Amino acid sequence: MTHSAVKIGFRKQVLEIPIERLVPLKEVNAAVTGCRKFSQIKASLIHVGLIEPLAVFPQNGGLYLVLNGNLRLQLLKELGVSTVRCIVALEDEGYTYNKRVNALSPIAEHYMILKAIANGVTEERIATGLNIDVEAIRRRRNLLDGICPEVVELLRDRRISHSTFGTLRKMKPLGQIEAAELMLSASNFSSPFAAVILGVTKPDLLMKPPKASTKGEHPHASVLLEETTDTLIAELAVARKTYGADVLDLTVICRCIEGLLANPAVDKYLRQNHVDALSELSRLLEETDGERRISQEHPGVRASTSIP
Repeated sequence: MTHSAVKIGFRKQVLEIPIERLVPLKEVNAAVTGCRKFSQIKASLIHVGLIEPLAVFPQNGGLYLVLNGNLRLQLLKELGVSTVRCIVALEDEGYTYNKRVNALSPIAEHYMILKAIANGVTEERIATGLNIDVEAIRRRRNLLDGICPEVVELLRDRRISHSTFGTLRKMKPLGQIEAAELMLSASNFSSPFAAVILGVTKPDLLMKPPKASTKGEHPHASVLLEETTDTLIAELAVARKTYGADVLDLTVICRCIEGLLANPAVDKYLRQNHVDALSELSRLLEETDGERRISQEHPGVRASTSIP
C-alpha cells in the first residue's frame, strides 16, 4: 500500500503584513480578555515579543483572515504594533492550528527553565514573561529534586500535577519506580492517586518511616494491601514484556482458525460432534473481525478488545 507524500499547508516565506490588513476570524469578548491565559500572552508579547507567527489566509482586496492567533492580534493592536509576522496558509481552515497543539509537560518545562537560567536569564525575568510568581518558577526549577532518573524517563512526556512529584519524593527510588509504573498502567497521574499509592507502599520503601498510630491498627489489612500491590506490579511488568508477542500469536491463531472453519469438511465435523467448540471459535472470529473493521474505519479509535 502506497502513501501519498504529505504536503506542506502554508507558504515557506514569513511575511510582514500591516496590522490593518489583518481581519480576525472571531471577536475577542470580555470573558476572554479577563482570563489568566490572556494576561500571560500579553506579558509574553511585552517582554519577549511575538514568537509564533500568525496563520492567515488571503482574502479579496489585499486583506488576510487570521486563522490562528486572534488573541495575539488583539493584543498587538493594543500595543500599537504596525506590522505582524505571518505565515500564509494554502487552505481556509483553522482546525489544524488549533487542534494539533503539543502541550508542554512539567518535566519539559523544568528543563526549559534550567536552560534559560544557564543562559543567563534571571528567575525574575522568566516569571515576568510568564506573568506568574517568582516562587512558582523556583518550584518548577526544583521539580525533579529527589526524583530518581528512571522515574524522570518514565514520566518525561506526561502531564503530571506538581504535587504528585512531592508525593514521589517521600519514597525511595525503588518505591518511586513502582509508583510511576502503577500511574502509567492506570493512566492516572493525579496527586490523590499518588497519595493512595503512597499509603500502600511498604515502610522500607519510604524515605521516612510512618509514625506509630495511637488508634487501633489493622496489621492484616496492611499486609494484604502490600501483597496486592506487589502482585499487581509484577503482573503489569510481565504483561508489558509479553503483550506484543501474545497479540501476534493470537492474531496468527485466529487466522488459522478462520482458514480451518472455511473448510466444509471441518465445519461439518464440528457441527456434528463439537457444537460448543464451534460456537466459541465463531464468537472469537466475530470479535476479531469487528476489531479489524473498527481499526480500518477509525484509525485513531481503539476498540475494547485486545485483538488487533
